[in-house]
Amino acid sequence: MVRAIQFLCDAGIRQFLDIGAGLPTSPNTYEVAQAAAPEARVVSVDNDPMVLLHAEGLPAKNGAIRVIEADMRDVAEVLAGAGAGELLDFGKPVALMFVGCLHHLPDSDDPAGLVARYLPALTPGSYLVLSHATGDFAPERTHETSAGAAQRGATWVPRGKDDILRMFNGLELIDPGLVLVSYWRPAGGIPAPNADRAWVYGGVAHA
Repeated sequence: MVRAIQFLCDAGIRQFLDIGAGLPTSPNTYEVAQAAAPEARVVSVDNDPMVLLHAEGLPAKNGAIRVIEADMRDVAEVLAGAGAGELLDFGKPVALMFVGCLHHLPDSDDPAGLVARYLPALTPGSYLVLSHATGDFAPERTHETSAGAAQRGATWVPRGKDDILRMFNGLELIDPGLVLVSYWRPAGGIPAPNADRAWVYGGVAHA
């Protein structure tokens, strides 16, 4: 996420729509974006009340940040909230981010189709950032983890590389394409020694 945002800021992106943002950790989207480009504007979206509770003070501290409570599957509500008050201008390029959130949707919610419903809102010059857990490297272990999540009432569905690639809906991926996240433009060009243990694919595409 950090490297992708830095790349996008270098590419001139100043607007970020962070879907399924989760609890604010550090570094997070707005910290990285505004460190690279202080004028960057960020809208984070989540339907977890705890996320909203933790983020309550952000708009007061920084008018270029907004956290909205919405279900990512309600595309119209998300886009309306992101554009309210002209915080994000969809007439200009936006980075649409699905970082570590689509594996919390079951197949019945059609994650690739969900991403596709957001894409018409993006103007040329925008980007799609997406990362997703995979079961390609330890199918039995990830299946057990997924089953355990289901028993606790949660959803965690690791998917294969081809299924994740379909979530880009045919958009042109920038180099190095869809790879394990530790291999996506690592610092100094050299992945960490344990890079293969990050069982999450990620990529950035022109939208």
